[in-house]
Amino acid sequence: DNNKVIALYEESRSANPDLFWNDKYSPIYESLFHFLMKTGKTEKAIAILEEAKIASRQFWEASYSGGYSQLAKLYAEVGKIPEAIAISLEAKTRDPNFLSSKSEPGGYTQLASLYEQNGQINEAINTMLQGQEGDANFWARDYSDPNAFRLADYYEKSGQINQAILTLEKIREKNTNYWKTKYYRVCELYDQSG
Repeated sequence: DNNKVIALYEESRSANPDLFWNDKYSPIYESLFHFLMKTGKTEKAIAILEEAKIASRQFWEASYSGGYSQLAKLYAEVGKIPEAIAISLEAKTRDPNFLSSKSEPGGYTQLASLYEQNGQINEAINTMLQGQEGDANFWARDYSDPNAFRLADYYEKSGQINQAILTLEKIREKNTNYWKTKYYRVCELYDQSG
């Protein structure tokens, strides 16, 4: 019974709040959050993460799966893009690794994506440019495409084709491995630019 499971989680919150919010390896609230998501209780999951903003010491760390990036994602999924942007902007001031993508895509990439979803493509570009300045992995990543490709996409969507081409050319200069698999992108852009 889902209600019984939720009641047990709530009981654990009352019995040991610090363990519930701040266990070093896996706070209990994270398990409750995942259970709520699994059972389709998105609004309750959002409410738990909203509480975690204040109660959990790990909430504002980019690498933490039950933190701000998850809350922003949930807000976006339910169509509350301004709330998602607000969470990401707050994270930008609170997470010292917001501009890093060593282990995660980086909080700035999520913020740029939210701006794009909200029709604010120039803000998305500016956010990616800030990421470029602060992210050592912007041009090359070990296990996925570099975030520079996203910047090129945003330039293209905003009609700044020449900037998109320059970005792709810079990727080629910095890491030829990407150029071997993504060469067609720059060809398409040159075609668009006339």
